[in-house]
Amino acid sequence: MLNFLQNFLTSKEFIPHGHCYLWKLNLVGLHLLSDCLIALAYYSIPVTLLYFVRKRQDLPFNQMFLLFGTFIVACGTSHIMEVWTLWYPVYWLSGFIKAITAIISIYTAIELVSLMPKALALPSPAQLAAANRKLEREIGDRKQIEEALKESQTKYKTLFDIFPIGISITDELGNLLEANPASEKILGISTSEHTARKYDASEWVSLRPDGTPMLPSEFASVRALTEQRVVENVETGIVKPNSKITWISVTAAPIPLPGYGVAIAYVDISDRLFAEEALRQSESTLRSFFNSSSMMMGIVELYDNDILHLSDNLKSAQFFGTTPKQMKNRFSSDMGASQATRQLWMEHYRKASNLQAPVRFEYIHETPADSKWFSVSVCPIAIGLNGRPRFSYILEDISDRKQTEIALHQALSKAEAASIAKSRFLSNMSHELRTPLNAILGFSQMMVRSHSLSPDHKEQLQIINRSGGHLLNLINDILSISKIEAGQMTLNENSFDLFELLQDIEEMLKFKATVKGLYFIFERAANVPQYVRTDESKLRQVLINLLENAIKFTKKGSVSCFVSLETRNLQLKTDNFLSSIANPQYRINFTVEDTGFGIAPHEIDTLFDPFCQTETGRQSMQGTGLGLPISREYVRLMGGDIVVNSQVGQGTTVTFDILVSKTTVDDKKTSYTGKRVIGLQPNQPIYSILVVDDVEESRLLLVQLLQPLGFQVYQAANGTEAFALWSTWEPHLIWMDMRMPLMSGYEVTKKIKATNKGQSTVIIALTASAFEEERSQILSAGCDDFLHKPFQEAQLFDIIARHLGVRYIYEDENLLTLAQPTVTFEQLTVEDLSVMPPEWIAQLHRAVLCANDERVLELIEQIPENQASLVQALTDLVNNFRLDLLLELVQEFMNIQSHTTITIGDSIVG
Repeated sequence: MLNFLQNFLTSKEFIPHGHCYLWKLNLVGLHLLSDCLIALAYYSIPVTLLYFVRKRQDLPFNQMFLLFGTFIVACGTSHIMEVWTLWYPVYWLSGFIKAITAIISIYTAIELVSLMPKALALPSPAQLAAANRKLEREIGDRKQIEEALKESQTKYKTLFDIFPIGISITDELGNLLEANPASEKILGISTSEHTARKYDASEWVSLRPDGTPMLPSEFASVRALTEQRVVENVETGIVKPNSKITWISVTAAPIPLPGYGVAIAYVDISDRLFAEEALRQSESTLRSFFNSSSMMMGIVELYDNDILHLSDNLKSAQFFGTTPKQMKNRFSSDMGASQATRQLWMEHYRKASNLQAPVRFEYIHETPADSKWFSVSVCPIAIGLNGRPRFSYILEDISDRKQTEIALHQALSKAEAASIAKSRFLSNMSHELRTPLNAILGFSQMMVRSHSLSPDHKEQLQIINRSGGHLLNLINDILSISKIEAGQMTLNENSFDLFELLQDIEEMLKFKATVKGLYFIFERAANVPQYVRTDESKLRQVLINLLENAIKFTKKGSVSCFVSLETRNLQLKTDNFLSSIANPQYRINFTVEDTGFGIAPHEIDTLFDPFCQTETGRQSMQGTGLGLPISREYVRLMGGDIVVNSQVGQGTTVTFDILVSKTTVDDKKTSYTGKRVIGLQPNQPIYSILVVDDVEESRLLLVQLLQPLGFQVYQAANGTEAFALWSTWEPHLIWMDMRMPLMSGYEVTKKIKATNKGQSTVIIALTASAFEEERSQILSAGCDDFLHKPFQEAQLFDIIARHLGVRYIYEDENLLTLAQPTVTFEQLTVEDLSVMPPEWIAQLHRAVLCANDERVLELIEQIPENQASLVQALTDLVNNFRLDLLLELVQEFMNIQSHTTITIGDSIVG
């Protein structure tokens, strides 16, 4: 063997292969290069095939690829041996390699032939492409199915988790596989505890609807699993660990999947059962009420021409003379209801059906014996199975109430007639009283102008004027309280200077306080607005009334008035939220204090009752008891209220507040100059004025006031004359009385203003009515302004100047208004009366108690001439209506005299 190898590998027996090419360098190089390149190519192909086979082991025929690679390596080796034998003649080795290459080649060829049918059976590229496309579609479909399955699983999981119904799933052995969160809430146990139990575990404590224990064999889940069917709506009570019972409705169904048993769903029906129980109790209560009610009730069904009674209570059955059972399913016509009655009821039933709301009506049920009034309420409730509407009805006998209403209506009619008669009476009385007062006060003012009158006569005229003014105030008070009682009082707002109003009142009343020796204090806070808007007239009347009362019932000390602005924010309801900004409102407080007699606690409750007076007021023999009631109503009308605090012997405090709007405007178009008009300034037209009044005295007063000043004045006694004079004379201004015979002032004003010429004529209404409600009626008739009777002459001249532009000449001294007496006197004392005998004092006391001014003046005349100051003081008290002060003085004198007599008598006896 060793010799064979030596011979096999030896190269000494042969010459190198290069001798065949004669060692020609070109030829040797050509073969060398070609064989090397072929060998290199042969060796690279198996490497590539080996790499391909390792990467694609999934492909068929890998063995053939390896065999083919071995064949190529052998071929490449044979070419390497060709290069080697050029210099080393190892031809045995080269031949052996070629033999191996031949064997491999033959084997490869044989294998390739046997593999050819299989290779030919492989799909073509087109077939592979089609198969690939089919495969891709199948892969896409599979992905969609997987996505849908994933989405379905997500939806199922979401619903399973959030569904409010408890859901449990078991296997075929009854072990709980899954339970959703709702089951934890319904059953009162955690999900882990739930899934640890079997569906028929002894831990489940279940109750039947009647409260007895439920056996596991009755469970819906057990029955569904054993019977292999759906078991629905099994109601059971689950006793929770906290011993509370939850009532559930269970439905179970078998799951036709391997490894699964049943699906169990349960709903909490506790609220429904409780509601059903409450409904049963409510129905029982309603049924009890329905049957025991004193009103007739029932349920009916409406037909075309009749009414079918379905259910009626005992009261209804008694009305028809039958029983509820006998009334059931009977028509109204069968029970004696007339056609007219049925039509009335059906009409209202149909109305209720259209409105789908209750309808109420009243009707009279006529019977041969009597007639009764009934109040009926019908209401739609449902549609019957036959499609006909059903209604409930409630019927109440209101005959007694109707009789009362009729009586009340008759009483109300009488009261309204009485109220209308009262209003007419007050209106007529106002006119009849104020008309002569107009002449009395007007002529007394004119007579004061005369320089020929003696001081005594002027003083008497002042008494006439003050008495007329006092009477006018009484008339106004009675009219005011009448309007308050009738609810006709209105607020007439205007803008004015509050400071000026307070100053006027202070100056007006300061004299009365000084006469009695009282300190009169008027104080105003610095933040009180000067210009305000409210009812100036009513505010003035309230302040004057309260201050006069304070002065009247205060013997010594002081009377004070304090005005302040409330600083807290006002929460006022307004229609527009901007209104409070554009027109801010303030609350002003007024406090009137005195150190007078005071008011007893039991009298404060009746202080604001009309015509009621305190004991002190009754002793004063003055007043009507209307001041405070009127003042309170005025204050309330101005948005405030009035409060009285008092202690007997220490004084009284009256506080009230009003709402005002702050403004910077004074509505007073002109202000009185305080001087009397004595003529017209020169270089003016001759103004013509027509005076129309059916009362001669009223016409004469105006004529005598106007003619001496330079006005051209004509008179007319009725509306017909007025229209004729106006047509021919065309005056600049007409003073028109509104109440006249033949043609009233309203009619003639409308007739004049209806013409183009009449539009330029100024018409001023003169009315003796004190009712402010007539203002709008007068202005709507066409009047340019109005003036109440009785009037001050300054008001008359002011209106003329406002509308015609007249300029006046005034007196230097203020003689326009009747001044208060300028005489001053010391405070009267008991000693001042001691100059007179006791008999005189007793007579004076009786005269004062009887309010007999004439008798008091007669007694004053009996005072000796050397007591002129006493005469003057007592006369001033009478002329200023201060009999209250005189009464106090006389009673004090008589008390002292009585005490002195008793003391002397005791001394004598002792």
